[in-house]
Amino acid sequence: MGRGETQNQSGKAWFGFADAHLVYDNPEKVTLLSHRNAEDRKLDVAMFELADRVLALIYVERDMNIRVISFRVASRQERRAHEKARAEK
Repeated sequence: MGRGETQNQSGKAWFGFADAHLVYDNPEKVTLLSHRNAEDRKLDVAMFELADRVLALIYVERDMNIRVISFRVASRQERRAHEKARAEK
């Protein structure tokens, strides 16, 4: 399994950093902001319809570049924040 890939329950990789655009480009995503390690980070949370999963993308924007920190299945807290923000729209 390569760097940045996540396993499904059978142990096979099913998405990785190269798939982060599924969340980043999602018009239905919810973006939360956080400050950690002296940098402003963004947390995008979106439903990935094909796998029926809510995914979380954590990244920083530097100049014209985006550095992915984490791309994974959203935590329970992140899913709740996503649901709440979607209900408020």
